[in-house]
Amino acid sequence: MNIGKISVRYARALYALASEQGVEQQLFEQVQHLSEVFFKMPELSDALSNPLFGSDDKEKLLLTAAGKEALPLLRQFFHFVIEKERESLFQFMVMSFLDIYRKEKHIVLGKIVSARPLDPSVFERLREFIRKTSGVEALLTRETDSSLIGGFVLEINNSRLDASVRTQLREIENHLTGK
Repeated sequence: MNIGKISVRYARALYALASEQGVEQQLFEQVQHLSEVFFKMPELSDALSNPLFGSDDKEKLLLTAAGKEALPLLRQFFHFVIEKERESLFQFMVMSFLDIYRKEKHIVLGKIVSARPLDPSVFERLREFIRKTSGVEALLTRETDSSLIGGFVLEINNSRLDASVRTQLREIENHLTGK
């Protein structure tokens, strides 16, 4: 059994149905929440794989993990996956769905690290700059690292822009010492 192929097929089908119904954004938000639950509570995957739990219990578990009122499409998906006995792959399906959604909507993941917490307006200007220059929406996580002294480090996909004071000082030092 190829876990990746199966998970992607289910995720593609879910995305296609969400597109038909016009609920991609809402479903993305709920599936993203589920993804966070899977990472915070690894025992959720274990419970879904456990044959001692019945189908109804697994479905209730997923509905609880989904948080607020799950979309009817998501409820149907839970039921279908459990009916087909593929619940052990659910976490992979969730991750595949998120990847498909981001690819279809031209969204990239990234991280911005700054010496101090960024002002929300600066953060939004940076996201707007990324959108205008690259044509993609960036979902950025924020971190702080006081060792940067000032400025920021932006990482998106395999690209890194280091505009930190620490790096600039190192470059000056290397230039002055001839390194």
